[in-house]
Amino acid sequence: MENNPYENPPGQSDSEFLQGANQFDGGQPDQRSKRRLTPPAIGLLVVGGLSVLLSLWGAVSAALFMVGIVEGAQIDPQQLEEMRQAFGEENEWVVQMIKDSNNLGQGPLGLIFNLVGLAFGGIVVFGSIKMLQQRSHTLAVAGAVVAMLPVGSCCCVGLPLGIWALVILLDQSVRQDFS
Repeated sequence: MENNPYENPPGQSDSEFLQGANQFDGGQPDQRSKRRLTPPAIGLLVVGGLSVLLSLWGAVSAALFMVGIVEGAQIDPQQLEEMRQAFGEENEWVVQMIKDSNNLGQGPLGLIFNLVGLAFGGIVVFGSIKMLQQRSHTLAVAGAVVAMLPVGSCCCVGLPLGIWALVILLDQSVRQDFS
């Protein structure tokens, strides 16, 4: 056990050894926090940016559908007939519901959903920028929380990134480094 590479050098306690390890990043607390915050912040920036772009695309296509420039998606009549046969006449309402909900994402409802997704994506982008800058802890936390909500098109990726960001943001040493 004399040559254990994992034990502290002779004469150094655990806390002294760990303080020496901080010299690799200059010993600056804000640099340690920045190094911890950067990966989830960049991930949230990408997720928020994609959400903004996809929501903007959806809002424009919904508006064009409402004006009549773009036609909605149509279900093939042969597919409708196959569904009728599969569900039977007593379940005709299921086929009608599928037919009616085909254009649900377009029109006024689609426009509203996409505008909400656009706003939420903007909050995620703004919060992740504040996280990278270490400027506003409240906005950074808000961006991480909004990324976890199932609104917009990137919520499956936003959930783990938001949790990761929150774990780091709620650390007391990181919180103190925000200006």
